[in-house]
Formats: sequence, structure tokens, C-alpha cells
Amino acid sequence: MCPVCKNIDIRNKVENFDKLENCTVIEGSLSILLIEGANEEQYRQLSFPNLVEITDYLLLYRVYGLKTLSNIFPNLSVIRGQRLFFNFAFVAFEMMDLEELGLIGLTVIERGAVRLEKNPMLCYIDTIDWTRIAKGVDRKDHFIKDNKKTAECVDMCPAYCAATPKSEFENHREIKRCWTYNHCQKNLDCFCGKDRFCIHNRTGCCSENCLGGCSGESSMDCDACKNVIFTDQRESRCRNSCPGGTYMYKNRRCLLEKECLDLKLKLLNDPALGNDYPGLCVAECPAGFTRDSMDNTLNRCIKCKDTCPKECSGKKVDSVQAAQDLSGCTKIYGALEIRIMKGSNIQQELETNLGQITEINEYLWIHNSHALLSLNFFKKLRVIGGESLVNGYALLVNDNEKLQTLFPKDVENNLTIKSGNLTFHYNRKLCVRLINTFEKNIKMSKTAPILNDISNSTNGDQAPCHVSTLNLTVFQVTGHVAFLKWDRYKMGDTRALISYVIKYKEAPFQNVSIFEGRDACSDDIWKTRDILNKNTMKNSKTIPALLVQLRPWTQYAVFVQTYMTSSTQYGAMSKLIYFRTAAS
Repeated sequence: MCPVCKNIDIRNKVENFDKLENCTVIEGSLSILLIEGANEEQYRQLSFPNLVEITDYLLLYRVYGLKTLSNIFPNLSVIRGQRLFFNFAFVAFEMMDLEELGLIGLTVIERGAVRLEKNPMLCYIDTIDWTRIAKGVDRKDHFIKDNKKTAECVDMCPAYCAATPKSEFENHREIKRCWTYNHCQKNLDCFCGKDRFCIHNRTGCCSENCLGGCSGESSMDCDACKNVIFTDQRESRCRNSCPGGTYMYKNRRCLLEKECLDLKLKLLNDPALGNDYPGLCVAECPAGFTRDSMDNTLNRCIKCKDTCPKECSGKKVDSVQAAQDLSGCTKIYGALEIRIMKGSNIQQELETNLGQITEINEYLWIHNSHALLSLNFFKKLRVIGGESLVNGYALLVNDNEKLQTLFPKDVENNLTIKSGNLTFHYNRKLCVRLINTFEKNIKMSKTAPILNDISNSTNGDQAPCHVSTLNLTVFQVTGHVAFLKWDRYKMGDTRALISYVIKYKEAPFQNVSIFEGRDACSDDIWKTRDILNKNTMKNSKTIPALLVQLRPWTQYAVFVQTYMTSSTQYGAMSKLIYFRTAAS
């Protein structure tokens, strides 16, 4: 197997780059920082063509004399972003001499955004189509600011480079894409289909198991693996999944039991699946599992009979990285503060990492979290202890401008606040009736007078809080089309109704929540269709609509809601219903 390196930190002097010698994959992060007094000549002889993959993030900070990475990392193809640096997978900050990024082999950032800030000489930023590299991340989530002015950059790409639209708002205007004056951005004009990669010399298509690119058609020729790599008899091959009897490590390679234990890690098998299925090789037992006390080495994780307690210290969660530190925690000793301003897929990340918390022994403070639409990610919260309070409050929810709903019903009906009160202020989209219902349903201490502070003027003042029910029906389906209709929303001033919005998605099971996985910063995991409110509708009793390009014999969830002007307090929404398309 090619050399696999762990976290690498290069700082203070250029000579420390020798830590990268022979590394093909860094299972962790690569940080290059705080190198002063160096000049361009010292970097000329540096080249690490073997490095193709970093599983966490790449950080560049105050590295003087470095002008480009094109010779240093010519074949770095994949940054996975399994762990992020404050929501970012690639950061270049205060690189005073950097003139171009030069990551000429980079084709995939699997998770996380890009931050390029305060690099006064940096050009060739706008010539990169970051949406084709960082899949699933909105352009607005990349933080690119205070670099060299675009007007002062030459940014000339080779004539043979592929072109893509300049932005999502200028689809008609395409620009050439390149990393440097003689290196095009790769894989933009690949002819192999969605999520496929071309062989480097463009003579054919890579295996479906390849990620980033390849040197040939075989699954042994991949730059990196889309799923996992398995080495057997000195032959490494990309596969869909690990074979039985092996253990998947870091979601990327398959290890034998001895190889996992040699790394001082733990083995995890799901007994319900049996020995024909692979296990996991993990640093710590995940949520739902605990160390096997019958195993003298304590190197095996077993499934808990009920719940597995995991106690963690209080924390301020202001990024995906901070949330990951609480993964699997069930009890928080201290306070939990959530302040999420922006980021991609925040709701899903919080549910993954905070969804096991059952108890917080001090207070819960959620504020200035403009990315949140709901608190639905707290799936199992049962107790807020209030052993330490903020001005008498155990639950503080304030200044969350997009927040529309609170906790799941199961949490609301079973939550106990042992000491302290509630305060809700400046949650402009959160209707007061929802707060009042929450206040009524939870259990609070009877030993002290309840002095909850819930503002009637700054909560829900920018939302339609008086919501009627639309009667939605799906009255006909084919393999690819669904026919819908609902009652027209009747109101005094029809100008307040801008449109009806249909939201739908595939739903294998009938357990969908309207707010599940949604946040204010990411692409909505629901597909949407807008039906504009036209004058021709005012005499119609029902509004018809079509959903097209559906998959045959697939169950969908759907609901419809009104999109109103911001000044109105009235609106309407249907119940969520399910339908199944016909067989093809």
C-alpha cells in the first residue's frame, strides 16, 4: 500500500516540508503556516507529486515567499473535508506573496467550503469554477474577500480550456476556467456523465469507483476512491464497499483486524448483519455502542442494550467543526451555546452531532443563528437542569432571524426544565403561538414563580402566523408525472399572495418532517415548484399543478404553502401527504 500519513503540520521553516516525503494520502489535515523570512527560490525545488488526497482540510496561513502551489502539489486531486476548519475544507489566509493557488490537479472537495481572504497578490480566483469542485456547496458559502482586485489581475487562460457560466445569474456568459496561465481546470468537459471522471489523457472514462480522475479504465488506476480502497496481495483496488471480514477505516480504506488493532483503534461489528458484512475500525465507539467489558483489551465496541451514556463538557457551537466535537454526547456538563451564522447543510450536521443529547445540566442558549430554520436537530433532549442560569433563564432563544419552529413534538412533550425560566426575543419568523404552546407543554419547576419572558412584538412579527389549511390532493399519477390540486386561498387583498410553493421529495418511509434537514444557508433538500398568483386564478375554486420528471414506482412526500408579502400576518399551508408514482 502506498504511504499513508497522518495530520501534518509544517511551520517555521521551509525545510519542514520534508514531512511530506512519499505521502500519497494524508488521513487528516495538512497545515502549512507561519514561515517567515523565506524567498521564492527556497520553494522551487519542492515537489510532492505523490500526494493525491487529504481526508480533512488544507490550511495555508502566513507562508512568506510562496507564490504558487503548482509545482509543490501538482497531483493533489481530492480534499474530502471529513473534518473541517470552521466550516471550510480549503483556507488560504494572509498569504502575502501568493500569486496563484495552482492546485492544478484538484477536482473534488467532497465536503466544506473554500475561504480565500487577505491575500493581497492572489489572482486566478475568478477563473476557478468552485461549484464544480466543491459539490453541494452554494457559491455564497465560499468566503472570498480582500484579495488582489480582479481589475488588477491578468487572469489569462489558455485558449483550449473549457468554459462554464460565470455565475448562476449569468448562465448566458461563459468564461474560460484555469488555475494558471498554462493549466486548465480539469474535468469540466468530461464526456463520461454526471459524477464520472475522464482518464487524464482523455482517451476514455474512469471506473465508476474512481474519484478525482484516473490513469486508466481499471478500478486499480484511480487517483482516489469514491467509496473505499482494499489492498489484497499487494494489489490495491477501489470498491463499492469493504468485503466481509474487514473493517472500514475513515470511510476510505478496508483493514484486516490486525491492521486496525496495530493502529491502536477499536473494532465494531453489527451482530445483526453477521460475518459476511464488513465492520468499522474507529478511534472511539460511536453513538449507540460502548466498549465490550468482557474483552480484556477493551478494543471492541458492542451495541448498547438501551442507550450509551457519553458525558461531555459544555461548549459553544459556532461551526460544524465545533459540533463534531460533541458527536455521540448524551449529557452535557455545563452550558450549551449555539451561534451558527452560516454554513452548508448546517441542520443535517447538527442533527448528526447533537442529536443524541438527552440532558444539559446548566442552560441552553441559542442566539444569532441565522442558519437555523428549526431546532428539530435536538431529537432526544429531555432535561435542562438549570444548575447555572443567565439572569434566571435556563433556555434562551433570541436574535434568530430565520427560526420558524422549535423542537420536535416528542421533545416538546417530554422536556423538563428543573430550574430557571424561558426567554424568547427577536425571533422574527417564530410565531408567538408556537412559543406559547411549547411553554404549556414542557414541565417546569414549581419551587419558584415562573417568570418567562416572551415578547409578543419581536417574535413572529415578520411571518404569516395566522395560517389556514389548504386541502391538497394528488388525483392522478403516472410513472413520471403527478397531478395535484388544492383549494384557492381566499383573502381580502389578493396582492399579498405572491405565489403557491409546492415542496416535494422522495420519501421511502412515511416519517418525514417538513423542517427535517432544512436550514437557511443550504440548498433545500426539498425540490420546489412555484405557481405564481395570477389574476386569472381569482375566480377558480381550485389550483391545479403538475410535478414532472419523477421516478417510477417511488414514494414521494409533498406539501404546498403560500408565499406572502413580508407585511402580512396571514398565510396557508397544506398537510404533508404521500403518493407513489406508477410503475414504468
